[in-house]
Amino acid sequence: MSDTPAVVLAGGGSTRLGGADKTRLLLDGVPLLDRVLAALTGPVVVVGPTRPTCRAVAFMREEPAGGGPLAALAAGLAGVRGPRVLLLAADLPFLTPAALRVLEEAAGRGSAMAVDDAGRDQPLLSCWDAGLLRDALPPVVAGGRLRAATGAVDAVRVELPGHPPPWWDCDTPEAWAQALAWTGGP
Repeated sequence: MSDTPAVVLAGGGSTRLGGADKTRLLLDGVPLLDRVLAALTGPVVVVGPTRPTCRAVAFMREEPAGGGPLAALAAGLAGVRGPRVLLLAADLPFLTPAALRVLEEAAGRGSAMAVDDAGRDQPLLSCWDAGLLRDALPPVVAGGRLRAATGAVDAVRVELPGHPPPWWDCDTPEAWAQALAWTGGP
């Protein structure tokens, strides 16, 4: 298991999921955020409102609160140390330590980003050269798109093993329904 620090983005409004706090949705009796945290062993900064979690983490807020994923990334990066950082969404119910190892090995001394089964980049399942990612942050982050920073850093694209897929995120009712179907219910 890796001790690479992680930034977990957990401050979105979950608008596509009807505004419910998706980090607290239960899958097999475990909140989505806790499922992500269980795959991690290094220090973790969760960017979003403080919530109960299964392990000790540092909570931070983006400036301004609700300022979007780029502002959340900037806040999270301010809270971690080390040459590399994992960047993760809080709604990845099938994330595993094995998938993270594959991602980190692919990154080597650089950066790597998961791709889904259609080949789409998944920047919220990635491992970055922390210095390069910090340097890629634009001067104004509030309201900015995450790809303003992640798109400026070369990253190896990685297909991660596992089923259900570790890159599966639950940000729509359909995606949540599929996650429930894969596990046989809440």
